[in-house]
Amino acid sequence: MTKADLGHWLQWFALAAVATCAGVVLASRLPWMDDARRAHVPTAFGVALAPFLFGLAGVLVLGLLPGASTTVHVYAVVVLLFAVVIGASVLSRVPQSLPDERRRGGGMAWTLANMLVIVWVLYVLVEALLLPLVANDALEYATVGRLLFETRDLLDYPAIDPTRGSSGLYAPWTHPPLYTASIYLSYAVQGHAEMPGLMRAIAPWYFLSGALLLRSLGNTVSPWIGLLAMLVYVSTPLAASGAGTSLIDALPMSGLALVIAAVALLRSESRATAVVRGATVGLAMWTHSQAVLFLPLTLAALGAVDGWKPARDRMRNLAIVSATACAVAAWPYLRNLVLFGSIVSDNPVVFAMPQLAWDEYFAQGRGLQGWPTRIQYGILKGWFAIESFGPTFWFMLAGIWVMRPIRPSADWLRPGAVGSDVAQDRLWRTAVTLVFGYLAGVLLSTVLGMDLMIKNDRYLLAVLPGCALISGLGLARMVSSVSWVDESAPRWRDRGREVLVVLLAGVLTLQCGMGAIYLHLKRTTLDLSFAQLFQQSQDEKLRNWPGFRVARFMTEHLPGDALVLSERPAEMYYTRRRMMSFLDPRLVPVYGERDPASAVRRLKELGITHVQLPGYSHPAIYNTALQAIATRPDLSTLVFSAGMEQLYALQPSAGHLGLPTEIGPSARPWVRLHRYSLPGVGLTLEDGELPGNARSNSGFPLPVLQRGVSAMLMSGRDGSVQKDQFPDSLLQVHGGHEYLVEIELEGDAYAYAYVFQYDAAGRYLGRGKPSSELIAEVPVSASGGRRIIARRITPGGSTSNMRIAIEHRGDTWLRVLSVRLTPIEAGTGPSMPSQAPRP
Repeated sequence: MTKADLGHWLQWFALAAVATCAGVVLASRLPWMDDARRAHVPTAFGVALAPFLFGLAGVLVLGLLPGASTTVHVYAVVVLLFAVVIGASVLSRVPQSLPDERRRGGGMAWTLANMLVIVWVLYVLVEALLLPLVANDALEYATVGRLLFETRDLLDYPAIDPTRGSSGLYAPWTHPPLYTASIYLSYAVQGHAEMPGLMRAIAPWYFLSGALLLRSLGNTVSPWIGLLAMLVYVSTPLAASGAGTSLIDALPMSGLALVIAAVALLRSESRATAVVRGATVGLAMWTHSQAVLFLPLTLAALGAVDGWKPARDRMRNLAIVSATACAVAAWPYLRNLVLFGSIVSDNPVVFAMPQLAWDEYFAQGRGLQGWPTRIQYGILKGWFAIESFGPTFWFMLAGIWVMRPIRPSADWLRPGAVGSDVAQDRLWRTAVTLVFGYLAGVLLSTVLGMDLMIKNDRYLLAVLPGCALISGLGLARMVSSVSWVDESAPRWRDRGREVLVVLLAGVLTLQCGMGAIYLHLKRTTLDLSFAQLFQQSQDEKLRNWPGFRVARFMTEHLPGDALVLSERPAEMYYTRRRMMSFLDPRLVPVYGERDPASAVRRLKELGITHVQLPGYSHPAIYNTALQAIATRPDLSTLVFSAGMEQLYALQPSAGHLGLPTEIGPSARPWVRLHRYSLPGVGLTLEDGELPGNARSNSGFPLPVLQRGVSAMLMSGRDGSVQKDQFPDSLLQVHGGHEYLVEIELEGDAYAYAYVFQYDAAGRYLGRGKPSSELIAEVPVSASGGRRIIARRITPGGSTSNMRIAIEHRGDTWLRVLSVRLTPIEAGTGPSMPSQAPRP
């Protein structure tokens, strides 16, 4: 496969330089406050604006020049960006710059904070440029970008016509096309869409330029505020990791940073300022479907900043902001209304099928099945999902406490420190209103029974700039009050503040360890050493990823007219074979079939020849006939397996099911373990042998912090996976032979099933990560009766023994009723499982 070479990267940086020039020239003409000019906010605003101008230019050329060559589109983008430069230069003059006479930070703490920022920036760049792209959502964005590269027509977004393009992807997204248009331009520059290449630079561009803007916003008050706000922003694990893995979240984050700057630091007297603010909000609304909330949040922030009295001019300006924002952002949302019946939607036809029970899957799989967990990991996830947000939201609370009003009866939005500082007052009011306005929306939607805003941790990242700015405003006041941090500060008799500063420095330093854990997990998933990160090509790095191995097998061994039903469409990015996504509405009749043989006939009528199953499961597998199809040799043949990433042909296999062996707790020794974990820290306690059909309970006595608690039920006598085992305590199997694993469960939990493999001497053959051995994950409902997991597996050639394990997490319970292992033997014979898997 091809990739971007040095020449392509130079062209990309040239385009980015032109976009940055356009952004800086445009931003320098805006009516900024004097404090903003002193802190170089116009320059930082222009740098953060650059990727938006670049992406919007891509949208325009795809819409106005459909079908034109990629070369024409790239030159058209350059022309549009230069037009912005010329237009901004001719139509307005640059206000006189103002010198920044404030004393800069210094000392050991200042150096440490800057070093930590550099570490996190390097983390994002290393992940983006050295690790290959394997993230699910990012690969789907890359696939849609390939569709636009092939058709060069904006109307092919969203990807709801599988006949267009080479992939066959069906992706009914309601996100505006800003990100996918940027991906298209990256492919246009590198001349192909076979590998992500230049696409990997887009999310870091948004993320790091937004961080720079955030620092300049804080600098309007104090250099310490800017530095700490930037540090909190870049060190939030989910944000940094998402930028490194090309996820879309960096776009709304950077968009909100632009909104904060426009609301807080533009002079607010004129109609022109209202137009600029509205255009900024409209541009931010192009980033993500949930960015539609930015308009009401911005209006609330303007009310908090300028006051709520219904003065005629103020109401006029709010109307101008609203009208301008709607005019700039109207097209993608009106198109959504025409295509899907609503401006924002996350409920395609397959998700809406009640018999598939997607709501149960999302609620239990993400630990949101009860009100205690919905409150902790839904409404308050910023504080409790430490693995995603680190201490960021706790820093925000500390900032609010430090900056609380001095007088109890004072305006709650007025900061208590340096209340006469206009820039600080406006930044504080803007950030607090945006963050807590968004959280109020989360609370209201959850109370009304809608999980849309809480089911994905990444959605909360949209308000990260506001959280980081609040944190910086408060923490900087505390830090700069300590004499050994700032020599001009008075010496404190009470050492309490100094202790807090030391703790703050320790937490921020240890936070880098969380980034190291993220990077280590992603590196070991690909079985790469640090040396290989720098020495191998992207193709070579992907060869150990099971999803890529299956995709490469399809390219090399399936006929060109093969059509693959993909249960994880993202992995199909790396193959040249067509797919039908599991979300494709043409599959609705298939999902309605209860008889596996009838479902196979329907699949063949659609032209499907193969089925790709990922190393996990979801309702379109276990709640349909697909699970049974994949377990019956008379209906399907397992043609390739890389770990649990599998490819089945819809043809009878040459084997048949042998005699099943009961290997559950009622027939063999099993052990139970309890795990208590936080990111990077874990404690495992063995609870002894699991009696047959015994109920396993997990969770703390109190309904708090349940996400880090789990129970693992495992065959054998020893609770350690990686430790050498006595072969007589393991399940004997023949490496390279097919087996059917059937697990029957009851309870109220989300269950994960694993297979661990050992050689003849009992040595563990895995890579130390249970997730790499995952064979299924399913919700088990107390009201839904028993649940059966069934999966065909092919142990590795060196495998002589294995173990089965079942995990359930949080405040849940589970009972293992039966576990059966059935060999699939050569020749004809029985074709049905010992107990046919039922949805």
